[in-house]
Amino acid sequence: GSWYVQFASYSTRALAESGQRQLRNAHPSLFEGKQFTILGAQLKDGTTKYRLRVAFKTASDANGFCRNAKSDGLDCYVTK
Repeated sequence: GSWYVQFASYSTRALAESGQRQLRNAHPSLFEGKQFTILGAQLKDGTTKYRLRVAFKTASDANGFCRNAKSDGLDCYVTK
């Protein structure tokens, strides 16, 4: 399975895409060569959130990337 570094959750896909552009523009070297994933998730209350993530093959890679992102001033966490 894949491991993800999640940066944010948005109420619409358009906001998630905007967030992706802002992250890429503000931290070009961190995200160089990285592919964002926007994952729609249905919540218990019936709303959908759009999670902005970057996928990795291993937990170790994901944790290392999240550490680098945090040292760049970003909030993130690792999830499966």
